[in-house]
Amino acid sequence: MIKGIGLLAVIFALSLSATALAAENGAGTVEGQLVNGTANGSSVAAQDVTLKTYRNGNETSSAMAVTDADGRFSFDGLLTEPEYSYQVSLFYQEAQYFGDPGSFLNNENVRSTDITVYDSTNDDSAIVIATAHTIIYTAEDRISVTEYYMFVNDSDRTYIGSQEINDEGTKETLSFSLPAEYTDLQPTLGLMDCCIFDSEEGFIDTMAVIPGMKEISYSYSVETGSGNYALPLKINYPLVNYDLFIQGSAVKVSVDHLTAEEPMPIDGVHYSHFSGENLQADNTLTVRLSGLPQARGKNAVLWVVLSLVILGGSFGIGYSIRRKKVQPVSSEDNIQSVQQGLLLKLAELDDDFESGIIQENAYRLQRDETKNQLLRLI
Repeated sequence: MIKGIGLLAVIFALSLSATALAAENGAGTVEGQLVNGTANGSSVAAQDVTLKTYRNGNETSSAMAVTDADGRFSFDGLLTEPEYSYQVSLFYQEAQYFGDPGSFLNNENVRSTDITVYDSTNDDSAIVIATAHTIIYTAEDRISVTEYYMFVNDSDRTYIGSQEINDEGTKETLSFSLPAEYTDLQPTLGLMDCCIFDSEEGFIDTMAVIPGMKEISYSYSVETGSGNYALPLKINYPLVNYDLFIQGSAVKVSVDHLTAEEPMPIDGVHYSHFSGENLQADNTLTVRLSGLPQARGKNAVLWVVLSLVILGGSFGIGYSIRRKKVQPVSSEDNIQSVQQGLLLKLAELDDDFESGIIQENAYRLQRDETKNQLLRLI
């Protein structure tokens, strides 16, 4: 009798557990398909796909599925409440790919997220820099430098690197040169701490370069020790459009291979402006500075400068989005105002993310949406 009661208690407890688990499962489904964007590319069958679940921006769980013969996958039993969001990812031929993150909309039980993958290559000949900017903030004993690059992989294959840098098989993909005296390197866009490594000339990135556009930005400081300094800026890839800005009206600047443009007063601060086109890889631009004054920079100046460059027509966006349709607009002045607003919004999002004000998932969603608005407008 006692054994019978114990057995009933176990069955009852198990039934409660099953009910609780069932209550936690939702009616949502995330489904999609892998598509190989490489001409005559490899099969996308039998690929491991991971789904990560986030609640209010914090990861709570992950699940895995395997694609069928056509590259299709599906995840069922997902919660559809608005605080839950989902993102699909996978590794394909040593490169990581992500689906669009998002939540279920009202009365929606199915989300579709197709992912384009590409065959990988060790050849980087299709990688160029469509546009780059260097901004130098000056002071009596140091300069702060911000560099921005828009890389373009103008092929249908993902570049995964050719040279291994450690025993784990990690490969170098992009390299960046820095002056020997640099300090305080701060990645700000397109770089992850896990994937960058020091090199003899500066640092390298190990993230795959997928076909299309890849933005990268970082900053660093250099102690000048006097009112004069020569900053070497090495070009590691073919560069289509380049702009150099130097803060301070009293600073004297000379640089080879660039053309002096009209100075730019930005937010009450004077910036000298130089530009160049079709610069070759492995060249070094030496920026000679003299008369370095006390700096008075501003955090969002970088984005203001970029907006002015866009308005001046030298940003070179068309190189990387030439296949996109330009949207008709009614007022040029309104375009300029909206562009500046979107660029400043990107700067604010970056600041909020770095300060921990916004969670990573929400940050990436908002940043991708804002950037897409800017690209469509341009």
